[in-house]
Amino acid sequence: MYTFSNTEDFLKQFYGFNRPFHESSGYWYKTNEDGSLTFFLNALGIEPSDVDVSVRSEYPNSQILSVVGKTHNPDWDEDFSVNASFLVRKPIKKITKHFQSGLITLKVEFNKPIQPDVEIVEQ
Repeated sequence: MYTFSNTEDFLKQFYGFNRPFHESSGYWYKTNEDGSLTFFLNALGIEPSDVDVSVRSEYPNSQILSVVGKTHNPDWDEDFSVNASFLVRKPIKKITKHFQSGLITLKVEFNKPIQPDVEIVEQ
């Protein structure tokens, strides 16, 4: 019987991958030209139906955007999970969730600031 050795049989020189974020953080974001934000979260091994995205207000003038999900993999007998929250300091209008290739993409659009209709009179 052959026993695989992690240290001797894995050929590191032939292994590589590229992601715009580190595994330890698990997410990456960018600000779009229209002022919206796009979040990318690592959701490897998690079924899209097991992911819940929610927004709640717990602080004045801020909202908490939360992403929570867990899927049990019977082959590995392990749980794969994501649990991330972000404090957002602008009023959220809409979140578009997309799931592809182990990544959750959230596009967060914001309400436009209220422009007061104030008459200014010069004297």
